[in-house]
Amino acid sequence: MKRSRKPQIPVEFLLQMGTCDVTIHGVKLTAHVANCAAAVDKHIANLRCHLECTTKVVGLDVKKLKPATGGYTTHALILCVFRRCLIIHLDYVGNHGNAPESLDNFLNDPKICFVGITKLPEIFYLVKFSNPDVGVQVGDLAARVLRNPALTESSLSDLALQVGVPYEGPPSPTTEIEVDSRNPKVLTDEHVMAAASDGYAYYQIGYKLLTSL
Repeated sequence: MKRSRKPQIPVEFLLQMGTCDVTIHGVKLTAHVANCAAAVDKHIANLRCHLECTTKVVGLDVKKLKPATGGYTTHALILCVFRRCLIIHLDYVGNHGNAPESLDNFLNDPKICFVGITKLPEIFYLVKFSNPDVGVQVGDLAARVLRNPALTESSLSDLALQVGVPYEGPPSPTTEIEVDSRNPKVLTDEHVMAAASDGYAYYQIGYKLLTSL
């Protein structure tokens, strides 16, 4: 069996370098950016620990990271739990064409409700998921829990208002984040907040709905 390439920077330093404290929708939380499979493994284990003592709901989103002056557009997978957001740079964590096993298993856990996007992206040649269909669309979840079909196509801001959670973003989710062309791997605090904004809103709405049952 071939082993994945060892990160050039030890994982313990990568974990610290990729961590920042930000405020999203009025909530102070800790965000982590993972650029290698080893860091993903550590962070997924941490998310599982948090899910053991709370309702098993995760905000799930994907953003395209587009260099400001042209170049290769990369992809970020965002997972939000409690006051934690994990931003995974998918283009750099593939293991021989597949997603890290810890991430793949996490996304296929039948005990977790993923709220947000419903289909994971497959980045050809770089990373594939064993099951790209995951999660429930936030409007669909709200409609089913509150028994109101009209909520199915509501905007994210309207859903937040309806459910009663703070939301400071635009009415509709954004799909692209503009990053610095000189080093697209480096995300500033502003990039992190923009990338995690929708995912954290999905988590808050999903958590409020599912804990009301």
